[in-house]
Amino acid sequence: MFNLLVRNNWIWPKYRLPGCSTYNHRHLVELKLPNQIRGSLIEHLERLERKIKKAICDSHPISIIRVSDGEGYFLKEQTFGNIGKRHFLSQNTAKIDYPKWKERLEENDEICFDLVWSLRRIYKDILSNQKKNLRWEYCPFDVIYAEIATRRFFSLTKNHKVGLIGAGAKLELIQNLLKYPEYRRYIGIEDFTQYIHVPQRGACDEAEGVYRNIIDQIGDNPCDIYLVGMGIAKLYIQSQLKKELQVSFLDIGCGLDALAGIIPNDKPFFGDWINYRIEGYNYKDIDFLSKKNPYVKDKVVYLQPKKE
Repeated sequence: MFNLLVRNNWIWPKYRLPGCSTYNHRHLVELKLPNQIRGSLIEHLERLERKIKKAICDSHPISIIRVSDGEGYFLKEQTFGNIGKRHFLSQNTAKIDYPKWKERLEENDEICFDLVWSLRRIYKDILSNQKKNLRWEYCPFDVIYAEIATRRFFSLTKNHKVGLIGAGAKLELIQNLLKYPEYRRYIGIEDFTQYIHVPQRGACDEAEGVYRNIIDQIGDNPCDIYLVGMGIAKLYIQSQLKKELQVSFLDIGCGLDALAGIIPNDKPFFGDWINYRIEGYNYKDIDFLSKKNPYVKDKVVYLQPKKE
């Protein structure tokens, strides 16, 4: 029965977004229910776009961060499975000041939760102001994914300086992809202004050091807005970057993997995404997200390497 629900990609009309589809396991079961959120996803998407536009056009910086079950369990001091393997090379979380990490999370201007209540409710006993942060009108982070999946973000920020913050190996891959006109046309951007590297794994071990290194890389001429993909370390770092630099930050999570051409098509609202990959490129050092849905075949276009 579960497999039949998953293979039927119908979802309630209020959850549909023009230009993108979802083949996510959880979505294809729970988004057949009408009352996960108030309003429609397109309304939330347009509201998010107005906030981003105001932030970069009116010099009113904003930090928007997204959290789901992984961040929630971490803040509950339950570091297990992929949380430890990906974010703590030392596997030692004894020195983590969890109240400080929670405080820094709440210093972001907006916290975006999962569209599905079963994961959103994890935060009921984590955040100090749950009524504010879990109100019906909150912005589901699925619309952030949709901003990247539809490439609307790059039209929205045209003529503004956009930077990337993420794993060095992925950023180098994106830089190489941007050498290809076909990829540039698909994304809708000629280049990013800055590429700010963070560790691909283990960034939480020395979060303060990672933060200072990001500040040093950005220097005295920051972008108008940065797209962030740095895992759980963002909880400690992102709000402080906005506070110190007075520019905007948007946490896109696995959206960075989409830009790198390595996102599984069963990630929320990336069902129509085309993964551009370079024929013969060395992908062995790239941290691929695990694929969950056996019924979804990834859409991949291979680019012929540039001749020197």
